Amino acid sequence: WIKACKTGQGIDRHLTGLALMATARDRRLPMVEDAGWSRLKTDFLSTSSIGDQEQIVGMAFAPTSPGGISINYTPLHEHYEFLVSSHRTQTSDIETFIAKLGEGAEALAALLATQRQCGDQAVS
Repeated sequence: WIKACKTGQGIDRHLTGLALMATARDRRLPMVEDAGWSRLKTDFLSTSSIGDQEQIVGMAFAPTSPGGISINYTPLHEHYEFLVSSHRTQTSDIETFIAKLGEGAEALAALLATQRQCGDQAVS
């Protein structure tokens, strides 16, 4: 969706355009009053990576919605660096999230290592 929206092909950009046109013409647009509209427009978890440390050393960005979490991930030589941002009122929830993020990253690394081994065996 993000790539499509950035190139003008995503539904979000088109729906937002319709909503802006309706507002400019003082017209009611029932779809923006629907609960699904607010869910569509809310990005609770935002992630980003702009490359390894040769490009940028340390980058953070604010969450894109109230109560949301943003994560920047940077590939280093033997691991990834995660920078997590949230509102200061989310202290207990964010600590739990960060603990689980580490566990999830380790599980993903193990899965990828297994996939690489399987791929190597298929080639040899």
